[in-house]
Amino acid sequence: YYHLNEKEIVAWKGKINFVHRVKIEVLRHFTATHSGNILYADTDVVFTQPLHSIWQQIAKGAKYMHVYEGDIRQRNNPIMKKLDSFLAGFSSPALPSLPTNTAMWNAGLLGFNSDNKQLLDKVLHYTDTVFPHFSKHIVEQFAFSCYFSEEGTLLPAAPYCIHYWNMKEVRKVLEEFVKYSQNLPYQEKLQCFNTIQLPILMQLKGNYYQNLSIIDKLIKKRWQPPSFQAMIGK
Repeated sequence: YYHLNEKEIVAWKGKINFVHRVKIEVLRHFTATHSGNILYADTDVVFTQPLHSIWQQIAKGAKYMHVYEGDIRQRNNPIMKKLDSFLAGFSSPALPSLPTNTAMWNAGLLGFNSDNKQLLDKVLHYTDTVFPHFSKHIVEQFAFSCYFSEEGTLLPAAPYCIHYWNMKEVRKVLEEFVKYSQNLPYQEKLQCFNTIQLPILMQLKGNYYQNLSIIDKLIKKRWQPPSFQAMIGK
C-alpha cells in the first residue's frame, strides 16, 4: 500500500487541476518502482471470473481496457460529437501530430506490462495539452484509448468484469450488504453477496427509463434499486 496524501493529490492534478490526471500519475509512480504485469481497476469494477487469461495476454504484450465504446467520428453521443468537432480544428506546437486512432474505450480498467510504461508519459502529455482547451473528463480516457490502441494489441476486459460506472445507485445496496453480513461466516457472506446480480439491476434500470411517462421524464423521476433486504427475502 502507498498512502497518497492531500499534497500529492493536488500536485498530481497538475496545473490543469484535473482529477482524472491523478490516475495517470498514480500509474507512473507505480511503474517507476515496480515491474511486471499491471491491472488497474476503478473502485466500481467487480470481477466476474478468474483473470488467468488476462495475465497471460498481458505477459505476451497485449493491453486491456474495459470495453470499446465506439469511434468518436461516429458521434454516437453528445460528448463524442463535441470531442470530434474540437479535435477537427485543434492544433498545438506541444502536440504537433495528433494520434490517428479515434476509437474510444472505457478506461475503468487498464491492463499492461511495465515494459509499456512509456505510454503513460504520452497519455499524460496529451492530457496536459488538450484538457486546457477541452475541459471534459473524457480527455484522459481518450488519451488512454489513443495510445493503448496504437501500439500493439488492445483487448476488452468486459468479459471478465462489470464496470458499473452508470449504476452508482448500487452503492446503497452494497452498504446494506456490508452492514448485514459483517458478522456472518465467509460462506454465508458469499451467498448473500451473490444475490446482488448487477446485470439484472442494470437491466431493471434500463427498462425503468425506457418506460417512463412524459410527466415522469419532465419531473426527472429517478430509479432506485430494490433494497438488499428485499433481495434476500427479509
